[in-house]
Amino acid sequence: MLLKFTCPWCKCEKLELIKKNVCLTYKILELNTSEDFVYDSPLIDGNEMLGFGDIVGTWCSKCHTFLLGEDRTPLIDQEDIKDWIQDNCPQE
Repeated sequence: MLLKFTCPWCKCEKLELIKKNVCLTYKILELNTSEDFVYDSPLIDGNEMLGFGDIVGTWCSKCHTFLLGEDRTPLIDQEDIKDWIQDNCPQE
C-alpha cells in the first residue's frame, strides 16, 4: 500500500529527507572562456542521488516543518516516519 503524505499545516504533498555533511560534486564536461562551465548530473559522495551524510530529519517541501516524534525530535527512522504519516495524514 502506498502512503500519501499531506502536510497538516500547508497541505503540500511532498516530503524531503534532510541530510548534513554530504559531499556534492559535479563532473565538468566543458571548459571555455566565454560562458559558464557545463556540468553533468550531481554526484553525492560518488553515488548519484544517494550520499552518505547524516540524516537530520524529514520535513515538508513547502513549509519546511519537520515531522517530530513524541519527544519533539525530528524523525529520521523510516518506520517512525511511516507511523507518523499514517497517524497524521488522511489515507484514501
